[in-house]
Amino acid sequence: MEKWCLALLKTVLFLTDHSGNLKFHVSKENGLVNNTVLGQSLDSSDNLWLGLDNGISYIELNSANYFFNDVSGKLGAVYDIIKFKDVIYIGTNTGLFRLDNNDKLEFVEGSQGQVWDLTIIENELFCGHNEGTFLVDGNTFTKISSFTGGWTIKKVPERTDTYIQGTYSGLVKFEKKEGTWTVKHFNKAMIPSRFLVFENTHTAWVAHETKGIYKIRFDDDYQTIQSVENYQQKGISSNYNIRVYNIKNNISFRTSEGWQKYEPIIDSIIPYELLNEKLGKHSYIISEEDTNLFALKNKEGFIDFKSFSNDDEQLVLSDDFLKNRYIVGYENVSKVNDSVYALNLDNGFMMINSTTPSNHILQKPKIEIVSVGGLPINLSKIKNDEVRFKFNENITIELSSAKSTNHFFEYKISNTDNLWYKIDGNKVEFSSLKDGNYTISFRAGGNSGNVSPSLDLHLNILPPWYRDTFGFLLYLFIAILIVVLFYILQNKKIAKEQRLIKIKYQKEQQKLLREKTLENEKQIVQLKNESLQREIKLKSKQLANNAMALVKKNETLQDIKKELVVNKDGFNSPYSFKKLLKKIR
Repeated sequence: MEKWCLALLKTVLFLTDHSGNLKFHVSKENGLVNNTVLGQSLDSSDNLWLGLDNGISYIELNSANYFFNDVSGKLGAVYDIIKFKDVIYIGTNTGLFRLDNNDKLEFVEGSQGQVWDLTIIENELFCGHNEGTFLVDGNTFTKISSFTGGWTIKKVPERTDTYIQGTYSGLVKFEKKEGTWTVKHFNKAMIPSRFLVFENTHTAWVAHETKGIYKIRFDDDYQTIQSVENYQQKGISSNYNIRVYNIKNNISFRTSEGWQKYEPIIDSIIPYELLNEKLGKHSYIISEEDTNLFALKNKEGFIDFKSFSNDDEQLVLSDDFLKNRYIVGYENVSKVNDSVYALNLDNGFMMINSTTPSNHILQKPKIEIVSVGGLPINLSKIKNDEVRFKFNENITIELSSAKSTNHFFEYKISNTDNLWYKIDGNKVEFSSLKDGNYTISFRAGGNSGNVSPSLDLHLNILPPWYRDTFGFLLYLFIAILIVVLFYILQNKKIAKEQRLIKIKYQKEQQKLLREKTLENEKQIVQLKNESLQREIKLKSKQLANNAMALVKKNETLQDIKKELVVNKDGFNSPYSFKKLLKKIR
C-alpha cells in the first residue's frame, strides 16, 4: 500500500510521498466542501476524514482512482477524453479543453460547440465535432471536414490510410494521400450513424436511433456504396436504441431485449445467449469492445470492467458517487494508457486504475436498534436472537456493518420465500405480519455482487386474543351454548312437528273414516238396491208366473166352458148348466 504524507494548512490540503514530492493538492476546486480544513483523522482502513468549516469530507487514500471536478461550470458535460502527446484532451458539450501541467483547464480556441469523439489516427488527433471534423495539435484547431456531427470513426480493415466516419448525414470517408487528408461523403446511406462497425473489408453495420440496423457494402475502391440493406424484419427484437459491436469477429447487437448477433449462414439476427449470460441482458459496452479489458454499464448504474480471456480479471465501480453524474446514453470509458482509463461525467471525469481491487470485504451486519410499536427495546434482553411481541404491532430494525464501504442491506423472510429484498437505507419496518415464528436474515451487499455473511433474527409474533387460549375457551363456550340451544330448539321443533303430524294424522284418519263411512253407506245402498232389484225380479217372476197361471187357468176355464157348451144337452137341468157356466165366468 502506498504511503502518503499529509500537509494540513488552514485552507489547503497537500498529499506528498515520503520524498516530499507533491502528489495531490485537494481543495474545493476538486472535491472538498470548502477550503477551510480544521482537522483530520485516519480510520483503521487508512481513509482520511477531514473536518471542514461547514461539513466533513472523506478521502479514500488506498484508492488509485480519482475525480477531476470542474466547479467553475466551464467544462459542462464531458463526452470523450484522450491522452495525446502527454496532454489530456477533454471533449465536452461546450468545446474542447486540455489540462496543463498543473491540472488547470485550458480551452482550445475555435472549438466552441459539441465535441462527440476524440481519436488518434496516423499519429494525429481527430476531433468529431458538431460543426464537422477537426485536427488538433496543441492549441490549434483545424477543420478538415464540414460534414457535421462526427460521432465515430473506424479504420477500414486491411486497407491503409482509409477510415469511415459516422455523422449526422451518413458515412464519410477519410483517406490520406501524400500527407493530406481527403474527404468524401457517401450519398447513398443518408442516415445518422452514431454506431458503426466493420464485418470485413467491404461490409459495415450501422445502427440508427429509431429505424433499426443497416448492412452496408462498399465497392472495392471505396468510391461508392453498392447496397444498403435494412434488417428491421430479419430477427431484431427492437428497432430502438440499438448498439452494434464487433465482438470476437461476431457482429453483435445490444437491444432493449438483450444481446443478439448476426448469423451469416441464414442471413438473420438471432439471440446471443453467450453474451446474455456473460455480460447480462441489460448491460451495454461503453468502451472499445476489441480491447482485452472492456467496460460495461449495468442497469443498476455501476460500471464493470470485464475480459473475455480471464473471468477473474475484473474491476467494479460503485455508483455511489457516479449515478447522478452519468450522461445517460453517452457514457464512455477511454483508455489513457495500459492500466488507466477515463470515465466521462457531468462537469468532470474519473481516472480509473484497472489494477485497483474492487471487491471489498463486507462485514456481517449488526442490529443497532429494534423498536416495537415505535418504542425501542433493550437489546440485552433479547435471548437467542428472538424478539417476541404482540400481534398487529410493527417492528423496526436498524442495521450497521462496521468497516463496510459502498454497501447496502438486504433481507429475506425464510419461511415465506427465498428472495432477497434491498433495504432503502439502514432501516426496515415489518408490519401486517401474521402470528407465528419467522426467521429474518440480513446481509450487506455491494454493487459488484459480493455479499457479507448473513445475520438471523427470530420473530415470535403472539397470536391475537381470538386465536389465543382465552379465545379458544370462548369459542368452546359459544360452541357448547350453540349445541344446547340447538338441542332445545331441535326438541321443540321435533315436538311441534310431532304435534302437527298427530293432528294431520287425526285429520287424515277422520277423513279416511268419513270416506270409509261414505263408501260403506254406498255399499249398503248398493246392496239394498241389489236386494230390491232381486226382490223386484223375484216379484216380477212371481207375477209373471201368476199371470201365466191365470192365463193357463183362463185357458182351462175357456176349454171347460167350450166343453160345457158342447155338452149342454147333457145337463139334466138348464138351471144347473147356467149356474155352472156363471161360476166359470
